[in-house]
Amino acid sequence: MTDHRLPHDVSATVQARAIARERLAERLSDTARDDFVLMVSELVANAVRHAPPDEDGNITLKIDVTDDAARAVVIDAGTEFEFERATFDGRSQHFGLQLVDRMASRWGLSLDGQKAVWFEVDR
Repeated sequence: MTDHRLPHDVSATVQARAIARERLAERLSDTARDDFVLMVSELVANAVRHAPPDEDGNITLKIDVTDDAARAVVIDAGTEFEFERATFDGRSQHFGLQLVDRMASRWGLSLDGQKAVWFEVDR
């Protein structure tokens, strides 16, 4: 899994989309790749909007593709994460996570020193 360091600003989303498209070229169907790219951009946008950057001013995007699944992880310097499934009511609150929740095969987060939000799409 390769680390991609992205700036903690709005340009990160554009960069993340390009990285995801390139990394998944020919490895997922066009529709699955488009969905994956959308979910990556939503998680990166959330990291920029809601969390502090790492000490160097960046966030991290990791993408890995195996025979079974494509996986993305977005890491920032956040120390907490508030998520309640009950708030997923179809309105704009948590819209990016709603997309991930509906489109990913599975997703989750880790708060073990760094906040990492991840998702996987079965191949």
